[in-house]
Amino acid sequence: MQSRPRIQIGISCRNLPTKLRGSYAKFSVAHGGFLHEKHVTETELQNNIASPIFITRLNLEYYFEEKQIITAEIFQCEQEDREDSHLLGFVQCTVGRVIHSGGQVEQPLISDEQQKKYLKHADPSMPTTVVVCIREDPFYKENICLKMQGFNLDKKDFFGKSDPYVTIYRRNERGKLQKCCRSEVIKNTLFPDFRPIPICLDKLCGGNIDCELYFRCFDWDGAVGDSEEVDTELDDLIGEFTTTVSDLLRADENGLEFKLINPPKKRKKKYYQHSGLLNVKLYFAQTKYSFLDYIFGGTSINVVVGVDLSNHAAAAQLSKTRQIEMAQSCNEYGVAIQAVMEILQEYDSDQLFPAFGFGSKLSTGGKICNKYPLSGDANNYFCKGMAGVLEAYRRSFDVLHLAGPVCFSPIVRDVSETAKRNKDAENYYVLLILTNGTVDDWIETKKAVIEASFLPISIIVIGIGGGNFSDMEILDQDFGLLKVGQEQACRDNVQFVQMRRFLRMAADGTDNLRWSKVALAKEVLAELPSQMMDYFERSHLAPSHTVPGQPRLLRNLADPIWWRQFTQPFSSPVRGELNTSSETKQSGMDTGRLLEEREEDQPDHPQSVVPVVQAPATQSRPLPDADPSYRLGERLTSNVHLTSVRCLSASLVGESSGPPRTTHRVPSVRSDDTNTNPKDRGNPFPNVRRQMSLGPAFHSSTSGRKLPGAYEQVSRKPSTSEK
Repeated sequence: MQSRPRIQIGISCRNLPTKLRGSYAKFSVAHGGFLHEKHVTETELQNNIASPIFITRLNLEYYFEEKQIITAEIFQCEQEDREDSHLLGFVQCTVGRVIHSGGQVEQPLISDEQQKKYLKHADPSMPTTVVVCIREDPFYKENICLKMQGFNLDKKDFFGKSDPYVTIYRRNERGKLQKCCRSEVIKNTLFPDFRPIPICLDKLCGGNIDCELYFRCFDWDGAVGDSEEVDTELDDLIGEFTTTVSDLLRADENGLEFKLINPPKKRKKKYYQHSGLLNVKLYFAQTKYSFLDYIFGGTSINVVVGVDLSNHAAAAQLSKTRQIEMAQSCNEYGVAIQAVMEILQEYDSDQLFPAFGFGSKLSTGGKICNKYPLSGDANNYFCKGMAGVLEAYRRSFDVLHLAGPVCFSPIVRDVSETAKRNKDAENYYVLLILTNGTVDDWIETKKAVIEASFLPISIIVIGIGGGNFSDMEILDQDFGLLKVGQEQACRDNVQFVQMRRFLRMAADGTDNLRWSKVALAKEVLAELPSQMMDYFERSHLAPSHTVPGQPRLLRNLADPIWWRQFTQPFSSPVRGELNTSSETKQSGMDTGRLLEEREEDQPDHPQSVVPVVQAPATQSRPLPDADPSYRLGERLTSNVHLTSVRCLSASLVGESSGPPRTTHRVPSVRSDDTNTNPKDRGNPFPNVRRQMSLGPAFHSSTSGRKLPGAYEQVSRKPSTSEK
């Protein structure tokens, strides 16, 4: 099971008053039910600096399915013990918003009248701001491969060659050896070339790159049959050696070569040298990306809401007065919308959400609507944020009567038509459907869901009430992919949750019931990151923009100076955001006959091109199969992510004239490739120095250590293929 990603949060300030001796920050991250789980830290004291960059960071796990709120308070004091501290103000933001903004958000300091007295000594021409930076901890990313290759190993079998494999150990907190990873068994060879092992540094060294790793090479005896199950107590030891992750990180692209020493043979033989050589090297897997790489790189999660307004129990038809009362109350529909969209709206650039109702009948004319805009405006069916969707839902009962049938396929195909135009890593679509019963167009719905599985779409279905949800269980595909005739879904992109499972007793001890929105959001959004990664990996899509703050070379991870700059602000901070208008975003949602007519009438209608100025840290990354003439302006869609537009200084704008350089991403990395990505070598802004950021500051050693005694490094011999 893949470990949960971890992030590091850093704080810096701009234009603080310098009258007092120093300043420091106290910041916390709250999440969970009632935000009771908190991670709090206090930075070091920065002496008399107007724009301090605090070194102390907060390291914590990232929860996509929870709302994590960052609160940073800025203090100033005169004494070292901080007893005379004065609060200057605070800022507050969410982890999701900072990550979706490219890893950095700058906000003005919020202060009351009492606190503003201390800010009057600052520069009046500039506001006092706080910069919150978030980076993904590279020690927990599985984008590093361990490659091992043996040369001239000892022969252990009487009738054949050895069957070698390598096991790596490190000592835990108790001082006992703990297995980190193991290679596969390669039979009947003395020159094994093991497959690369994807691994994260935390699993390999526990976050301490100076801890010793024990490499032990065994000969598999096959004592348990033909399977590759190994038993180190029964298998013969070929040889062993020790090294550190720090030494491996500082090695060149050829890695390091070690002598395998067999202690019993060394004690018995006077002129014993070694039992073979093992070459070990670490390198970046350039095609391996994490979920946060896509969010940092500009992927926007676009939410479309569909509300089932039908009533399957015709005898229990509600009066209009009762409908209005139900809409005004905090019913199950409102709780479900609030629980899910409160999380997902942080990952949408403009927070404009299409919201539709279906299975309803208009009060004027009595026409059944399979897709009615909850906003009431057929020309603009976007709602601003979660609050706008809730308000539009509550107003819909003034013009709608509950009726059947219930058809899912129109709204699913509607989203599919939009996703077909944006099959890149910049946009991913989530269709949230709230239903209270079965589906009447069952076959068409299954076909629409199968088609959506090949597109960047995930479907979340929340069952409201106590109806029959057997059809929804089939759509969930937990027990098999959906299939209709010869058509079959390529992946599971549907998540179904029944609302009634999240009723809880009130916390005050009364008999009242309440909804657990935190538990509902966890259940509903638990599979969304894996569904997104499944689509991106199947489609071979890289992040749309270069992920900021990532190490370019493996040796950066062993450099304390590089780690010190981990959460420093970028040289060109983001100061603005380009929001897409509802009219532009709406154009991509028109489907059906109207869409076909528009395409026939305007076949050569050019796509709108937005001028873009890119900072070095956010240089656009083309798709793997992109044409060399593929221009950046042609890739911009209606939903422009805020990291696509950077507000740079006037000098930077002047230096960045000309079309952006287009490169191709290397589809795969062999064991002999270097650790640098060819597309990241060029700097389109040569006069602007790139600032590298990322990582804990506990790596203090800068010099490589020599291997002790018999485990000395030797020059690498050419492999058989090289000979």
